[in-house]
Amino acid sequence: MNTPKEMLNPNATDELGPTFLGLQAHQLLSIIDFQGTDLLAAQGIDLPSRSVSTMMHLKKNKHVTVTGLAHFLGMSHQLVRHRLKDLKARNLVAEQRDPDDLRRTHILLTKSGKALALKVDHLNEEVEHVYLEMFEEIGVDLFAALIKAKQALIEKSLGTRVLERHRKAG
Repeated sequence: MNTPKEMLNPNATDELGPTFLGLQAHQLLSIIDFQGTDLLAAQGIDLPSRSVSTMMHLKKNKHVTVTGLAHFLGMSHQLVRHRLKDLKARNLVAEQRDPDDLRRTHILLTKSGKALALKVDHLNEEVEHVYLEMFEEIGVDLFAALIKAKQALIEKSLGTRVLERHRKAG
């Protein structure tokens, strides 16, 4: 499995320091997305890796709406619609009107979507083990650290933290 050449030298931005945490996170996401899609393809699964979370959510939950999916994924309604359009074109999801409220539309896995979701679920188990091994290798549970970092910035924004730092130095 290959990685595009522009991703092979991520060290070029490492010298920028912690201020560019977002850039590092973006680069990591790009590598994971590319390699994940490559891994899926190697397993005969024609699905962009960025769609795996959507497929797994639909597999585990009934009565999912676009709004609910957007909330779950933390993405805009428009971006979720765009991603669902791709999944519909692949015949993996379908829309169904809520019989109790015709304004609401539920997103469902099709028969082929359910079969593909099962394959992805099995691969996810293997990937989880690989990530845990990688976390041991790098000496940090990156998943847990990312959750803690997100929560810390939700509880106290970056701007608030900078202002507090100025007040203390003041």
